[in-house]
Amino acid sequence: MNRSKTWILAPLTIALVVATTFTPVHAASLEGKACKISGQTKKSGATTFACLKKGSKLVWQKYTAPKKSGSTASSPVDIKSGQFLIGTEIKPGFYRTNTSNCYYSRLSGFSSSISDIISNGSTGANGGVIEILATDKGFTSRCTWYRIDPNVLATPSATKSTIASGMWFVGAEVKPGIYRTAAKGCYYSLLSGFQGSIDDIIVNGSSGDNGAILEIVAGDKAISSRCDWTLITVDAIRSATTTSTKIESGQWIVGGEITPGTYRTTASDCYYSRLSGFRGDIDDIIANGSTPKNGGIVEISASDLSFSSRCAWSKL
Repeated sequence: MNRSKTWILAPLTIALVVATTFTPVHAASLEGKACKISGQTKKSGATTFACLKKGSKLVWQKYTAPKKSGSTASSPVDIKSGQFLIGTEIKPGFYRTNTSNCYYSRLSGFSSSISDIISNGSTGANGGVIEILATDKGFTSRCTWYRIDPNVLATPSATKSTIASGMWFVGAEVKPGIYRTAAKGCYYSLLSGFQGSIDDIIVNGSSGDNGAILEIVAGDKAISSRCDWTLITVDAIRSATTTSTKIESGQWIVGGEITPGTYRTTASDCYYSRLSGFRGDIDDIIANGSTPKNGGIVEISASDLSFSSRCAWSKL
């Protein structure tokens, strides 16, 4: 019996040595490989990798995290679908999912009443980002979330001129600028945080029949949108000329897309606004209104930046 035990243990020891010897090879092989969750980090041996964009693709790259004081209690890195306790089962922090239409909620208790909900929502196309606080009691979700390091996405590096539907960090994933969508009825919001509450919303809205125009500034933390957007150059459009005497429903730039002047519509209850900016907030509105029965008349000035309307107009 003793001989048999000794004979079995020897190969096991060799196997462990071989596995340890090949660990550095595995760590090195992770670099440059494709990944899916932007901002996610992963340790391989003694090396930390971050999922970051390289060109147009997301790949694992070596990453050195900023040093933090204190220690964090151990808990799972990812959140699977279900309901979990914060602190013992889930770490506070930032998480991202690529799952669309995923319901989630941050909880202050477990009485199953609506008063337990701190914030809740449903992710858009391409998923979303949520920040879970140490003061939260629980988190419930119908999909899997992956822990991300916001420091990975803290340095502005976005160069793409398009924004896909989803939720994205401004600076690292979306560069500030003025964007246009041609999508109808597209809900969007500019955000100051990731806690999923109404207080995070800087501005929000829904595009008209022929889309909308939106300005993203460096102070915005994120954009969440149900449609795609393309970067435009407003000055170039304004300096162009147009001979059109018609304005279709939508949002248009004065100068290159519509000419200043007096216009009439025969549409009733048509909302319209003359705008001085593209932030989508009340400060952009020079004048607005809704037409009476049988239509109305509006004068668009050369100093207006844009005109937004839910109906068509003809120049008088």
